[in-house]
Order: sequence, then structure tokens, then C-alpha cells
Amino acid sequence: MKIVAIIPARGGSKSIKNKNIYKIKNKPLIFYSIETAIKSNVFDKIIVSSDSDKILSIVSKFKNIETIKRPRKISNDKAQTVDALFHVLKKLNNNKFPEVIITLEPTSPLRSKKTIINAVKVFKSNKDIDSLISVVETRSLYGRIRSGIFKYNENKIIRRRQDRNPIFKETGTIWGTRVKYLVKFKKIIGGKIYPLIINKNEDLDINNKEDINILKKLLK
Repeated sequence: MKIVAIIPARGGSKSIKNKNIYKIKNKPLIFYSIETAIKSNVFDKIIVSSDSDKILSIVSKFKNIETIKRPRKISNDKAQTVDALFHVLKKLNNNKFPEVIITLEPTSPLRSKKTIINAVKVFKSNKDIDSLISVVETRSLYGRIRSGIFKYNENKIIRRRQDRNPIFKETGTIWGTRVKYLVKFKKIIGGKIYPLIINKNEDLDINNKEDINILKKLLK
């Protein structure tokens, strides 16, 4: 089974300038994902897709990854990750299409090697799985605020946390997609979705300076 990792890293970011190459402990953010992907040793190919020449130049220090320049029209704020995946597929020869794409967003630097390996194992051992998402367990209570009033989503409220049944929240830590499903439905996630339970620390998604401060503390 041919499995490819794609790391989509556009240059623009409103919250943090050049976020994907923002240095944390003297290392560009994207390096955390690249290094873990390499260490997992489960990919036939690791590809960084970006519209930014600066990002592509910085990551070119890794000799065992490929870089693909992405058009700006699919790299703006409204662009979706699926657009980047299809662009990569167009650059690959049909005979070299992978069976599975594992998407690794560079904003999830605490993703573990074990999580990547487990995601690949899922596709190798479950032939009927179309896609995979990472999830974390929670026993929190959720609700909505309407007209200044909080309303629980659940009818029956269990006050003691330990007495509640766990629910699971999707994270953006890792996505997996069988290519035949991707091509047919033009979706990264759908069909028969496998939930890969991950450690809560891996759920950290870097969106603002507060997230960076959390990351620095966790890296200590």
C-alpha cells in the first residue's frame, strides 16, 4: 500500500505573520511536523505544499521530502485543504497515485510519531475504511447562548463529571483519506470514518500568540 503524507502550509496568516515558519525554540513551526513524519518511517513520500517561496526554501533543507508550489488562487483565506490535496495529485503521475493520503497540518506540532504510525496501521488493517480523523475524549457539558441565556445541549444533566458518558471531539491533528474516496467525492473526510483517539496534548492547534505560549510551556 502506497501512503503519502501531505503537509499543507500556505504563506498567509492573519493571526500570526508567517505562522507556519514562526520560530519556536529556534525551530520553524512546520519543522515539528516534518521531523515527526520522517521519524515515523511509514511514508513512501512526504510532500510540503505551499504558495510561499520562503516556506519552500526553508523546508528544502530536508533532503527526504518533496516540495510543490501551490497557486495563490487556492491558497487564500477561503481555500480549503482539499484543494491543496487535489493540486498535489495533479502534479503526480496517475501511475504514482498513492492509495492513502495522510494530511498533517503544520499547526499541530505536538502530534506524536505513534499517532502517525497508528493512523497508517488503521488503513492497512481496515480495507473498508474511507477516511480517518483524530479525536480526543471529553466529559464536558456543552450548550449554546441564546439571547444571553445558556442552554445545555443535553436534556438530562449529570453534575458529577465522572458519572457522565464520554463523548469525543474531532481534532485537526491528523486526517487520513483513501484516494479513491477523495477523487470520487472530493472530500477529505466522509464515508466510513475511523476515529483515532489521541492524547489531549496532541490536540493543541496553533492559531494565536496564546497558543504559542502554551506550546513553549509544554515543550519544556
